[in-house]
Amino acid sequence: GSNTQTNVISGTSMASPHVCGGAALLLEEGIDPADVRDELFSRASTNKVTDARPGSPNKLLYVGTVGPTAPPTPVPPTPAPTPCPASEFKLTLKTDGYPSETSWVLMNNCSGATQAQGTSYSSPETEYIEKACVPSASYSFTISDQYGDGICCAYGEGSFILEYNGVEEYRGDGVFGFSYSIAFGSCVSPTSAPTAAPTPAATTAPTPS
Repeated sequence: GSNTQTNVISGTSMASPHVCGGAALLLEEGIDPADVRDELFSRASTNKVTDARPGSPNKLLYVGTVGPTAPPTPVPPTPAPTPCPASEFKLTLKTDGYPSETSWVLMNNCSGATQAQGTSYSSPETEYIEKACVPSASYSFTISDQYGDGICCAYGEGSFILEYNGVEEYRGDGVFGFSYSIAFGSCVSPTSAPTAAPTPAATTAPTPS
């Protein structure tokens, strides 16, 4: 025959080698040879053979692991997020029907550095939440639309909310052209309380002689 030829065989001639293989697996598990027969009977599934002949024990061979299923390994708790030691920037952006056209950038006006940016959005009319831990400074946030029709309202109801240190700086419906900018924050650091002048030591009057 060929390598792809198949044949269906039934009866004792096929059952015997299967049972022998099952017995070999039990021996490999460390089952005593004297206990293999009883182990085969105890593990077999009962009343699974639909055309059992007279005198058949009607047992379907099974030599898999027997016993309670081990409980799943518990998932370790998620560690608490690390608090931001500086200032927190948060953008809640809902895209329109063409999310790939939308991008934004957060510029630090004090240093001239780009502190955060977002682009390559893929899901239409989906809410994205962007967060960044940034230095306390003056910022310019600019949102852009490549097509020039903003993110609302001809092709979807896009919008965005801008927060800085938990304070809402802007809430917009996404109506703009190619871009829209918002300024917030300050380059001036919070003024610390003045240091109190030292108290002069009291001078003791001289004692007359």
